[in-house]
Amino acid sequence: MTAFLNNDMHLPYNRNWYPIKHFSGEEQLSPGQVGDHFAMTDWKDENTFQPWHLEWLPMFMRMDKDDQWDNHIQLTDKIRMEADRKPVAAFDYPVEAYANDMLEMFDSHMTSLVEQFKGKYTLFNSGGIDSGMMAAWFIKNKIDFENVFLLNSVRNGAITDSVCEKTFTTWSKVSESKIITIDRHETVKDYILNHKHNTIPKHTNCNLDGYDSQMSEMLLQDCDWLVRGAGSNYTMLHTVKSVGVSYVCMDNSWKPLLHTSAFQDLSMGDLGRYSYNELGDSPMFYNPAYEYWAKASPKNLEMAGWTTYAHNGFDKDYNYLTLVNEEWYNLYERIDWSGMNHSIYEKLMSCEIWKDYISKHVSNEVAESLRTTRHQTDYYTPNDENTKLISQTFADLKQRFKGNFRLIKEVLAHEWILKKFKRVTFEGLGLCTLEKHLQHRKI
Repeated sequence: MTAFLNNDMHLPYNRNWYPIKHFSGEEQLSPGQVGDHFAMTDWKDENTFQPWHLEWLPMFMRMDKDDQWDNHIQLTDKIRMEADRKPVAAFDYPVEAYANDMLEMFDSHMTSLVEQFKGKYTLFNSGGIDSGMMAAWFIKNKIDFENVFLLNSVRNGAITDSVCEKTFTTWSKVSESKIITIDRHETVKDYILNHKHNTIPKHTNCNLDGYDSQMSEMLLQDCDWLVRGAGSNYTMLHTVKSVGVSYVCMDNSWKPLLHTSAFQDLSMGDLGRYSYNELGDSPMFYNPAYEYWAKASPKNLEMAGWTTYAHNGFDKDYNYLTLVNEEWYNLYERIDWSGMNHSIYEKLMSCEIWKDYISKHVSNEVAESLRTTRHQTDYYTPNDENTKLISQTFADLKQRFKGNFRLIKEVLAHEWILKKFKRVTFEGLGLCTLEKHLQHRKI
């Protein structure tokens, strides 16, 4: 079947796409100005800033026009974020046609990427479909690249590391590959203390996963570009959130059965498990958010996973390239899910399309070794040095938040966790980097 929209799919890669605007009052801020206005936050204001806002500040936006969110959020007393995206004109791309066109979409994106940004590529290979497809495309097109597998990152659990090691073994048989074992304690220390190039407090996503400035600078000594599969989880149709939720919410016949014990214990993730996603997350069958998903206009963007360091939150370009593509995302949002049936659902959730491509251009062994995992810990266990650093930073935060009882309680909660269990949550680490960032600015 030819492409639904035209016979020559053209999806140019725009590395600068960032569909979010920041404002301070009525003044629109450039990404480089956001940090200055964030630094002017009134920390005695109890009504606005919350610790989880730190994850949204640099590049994180989950705003669906048709759900419970508005198209803006007030992050601090100074800074407001707004979604800069238009509603979908029509849901006119049949899901089966879209699925048949996905390989052409992927090829168009990758062709645009390498035509614009030439040189040697280092590919962060997670062992999943997204990075696996990029590696397979590089091999098919005889592009100079190296796979890098990251082991022992701060947020990874044992299952994720096990998958990493196994897929490294299979990939190393067919392409240049290396595995790097991360020092968690040095990563956390650098995350809290190093604010040389970031213009806003660093978020935990990516910076605690190995995609941080230290790792980037080391790898860029031997290559020109750092490549990640980030951004494709929706457009490549292999997640429960897009495929599973849409398959369910287009059918209302199950709703009278919702309160049966069978449905109360049911996990959509478990029902949709195939070899590729057998280690993935397991969202519950029903969530109020599912009511609107298939027809949300536009749908949300999980930009935290999209490594756009070069353009948002840093004054240094770390040469990241990803699968984020505005034109591709616009096509995805136009999907008409009403034609979804079990045959299409199984084809998508089993990743048959992508695995067949990898089998053809790499090997069956590599294709069958691919796994997705969502196995991450919710905490970090510090060594003695970092325990002292974190404890002192919590003390500094209490001084900064003096007069703001709500934020002081947040710090006290993280202090209690650290003293009681010798662990700290990632939100707690985020507060630490917030404090050190403001100290770096001499505020």
